[in-house]
Parts: sequence; C-alpha cells; structure tokens
Amino acid sequence: MKKFLIIPIILLLLTPLALAQITEEQLSLAKQFQGQELPGIAKKLFSKNEIVNIYIGEQTFNIAVQEHVVQELNQGLSENPTIDVIVTENAFNKLLSSEASGETFKELLDSKEIQLKPYGFFKKMKFGLAKWIATTFL
Repeated sequence: MKKFLIIPIILLLLTPLALAQITEEQLSLAKQFQGQELPGIAKKLFSKNEIVNIYIGEQTFNIAVQEHVVQELNQGLSENPTIDVIVTENAFNKLLSSEASGETFKELLDSKEIQLKPYGFFKKMKFGLAKWIATTFL
C-alpha cells in the first residue's frame, strides 16, 4: 500500500532538482521524462489524460499526460489543469532527502506542506477517497 504514496512523488521528481533558478539545462534534463509511462498504481489514480500544474515554492511547471504517458513537461502553468500539486520548498527538500519517503509524504500531506487539488467532481471524490485510505491504513 505504500506504493500508493509514491504517485505524487513521481510527479514531483519530474521537476529539476535545483529550485533557485531553472536553467535551460535543468529543464532539458527534466524533459527526458517525456515518453515515460506512469506506473501501474498511478494509472488507477490518474485518468488517461491529465494536465498537472506543479507549484514548488516560487517555481511552476506543468506536465501533460496522454494515454498514461508523459508527453510534455514545461516551465510555467497550464491554463486548463486537471490537478494542481502545491509543494513548499521545505517539503520538496524533505522528500528528496528522506529515506522513508512514504512516511514523509504522509506527514507533509497532514501538515498541508503538500496539497493535491484536483478539478472536477469525480476527480475530487477519487483523490479524497485515496487520501482517506492513505491516511487511515498507512
């Protein structure tokens, strides 16, 4: 069940590791994730086609997923996201340095240092149920 918590972490790790200034080199490094298929558990949580806006401190990115495959990763925000992932810089650094990423992720979710904000009624229901399961059974 701990694999369930890794899904948002996978999205977070698609961003470059340095947060101060995003260079073209860092962005091109992050873009090598294009064409990667989402893991099995992520396919169950995410729809086939998603547009995810990621906020890490002052930095913003968007990821387009089609047929469960990462198609694009760009700096900036998409105008039509299906999910927003909001992460403080402190939380991002904790995730990168933590050996127990599942536990750390749960703590950061509970403290609201990581927030998942899906758009649409059914997506909110799905993520709400997933969060409840993760916090209740993990």
